[in-house]
Amino acid sequence: MSLLLASSAEILRFVIYILAGVIAVGVIFACVARLSLFFRYHSYNKDETEQGLTALTATRTLLDANDMQDVEVKQCGFWRAWFWGNSYSTRKKTIYLRKGIINKKSITAIGVGLQKTGLAIMHKRGDKKLKARSILLPLSYIMPVLFIPIVIVGLLLDIFLFNFTGVATIVSAIIGFAFYLVAFVYMLINIPVEKQANRLAMGIIEKSNFLTPDEREKVNKLFKSYILMYVVDFVVALLNVILQILKVILKIVEHNN
Repeated sequence: MSLLLASSAEILRFVIYILAGVIAVGVIFACVARLSLFFRYHSYNKDETEQGLTALTATRTLLDANDMQDVEVKQCGFWRAWFWGNSYSTRKKTIYLRKGIINKKSITAIGVGLQKTGLAIMHKRGDKKLKARSILLPLSYIMPVLFIPIVIVGLLLDIFLFNFTGVATIVSAIIGFAFYLVAFVYMLINIPVEKQANRLAMGIIEKSNFLTPDEREKVNKLFKSYILMYVVDFVVALLNVILQILKVILKIVEHNN
């Protein structure tokens, strides 16, 4: 039995090493997707639209046109810009736009403002996935950060209190994994929410005539860059969840050996 457990542990370690390598490749792809989005975002933010509307004006106009006078449009404060960026708060019913976006007349500015308008419309319609995402959003930032400290605490408890039984390490790893899972679920919900907001925004843009056909195509490319980044992040998160499961199983196998 001990030989079987030892063999299983070796196989699990091998699979974990391979999966860690795949995740490293995924992280590289994620970086490439982010760089592509970064350059497209800033490139289009230099191109002024023919209509010459600011993001604030366009967003406010279309919110009012959809009977959403109760939704505010504000500039991000420092901390909100740092953590959340351009965003829509379901709790405050407010669209927050960065300083470099809110009063800009660029393609990026209009596209971002109207995409957040799409989220506000989804909120008005009572979209359940948007509500779920709003609940998970703060946790998705905090919980993955807590994963490693929790595992370390479990390891220290094992060393100093439980004489290397491994029980505390296993329990802490399971708790840490649950935290990591929250971020994964958030990403799973985030993709369809963002895609729906993008579709609403493109529909608004086509009806409003705020942008020319060429400008609309650039906004559509910007939206696709965001979705690509979200998809790559989701795949990496999925692989990380699998990795954490394997690590927990390995701990259990080693404990029983």
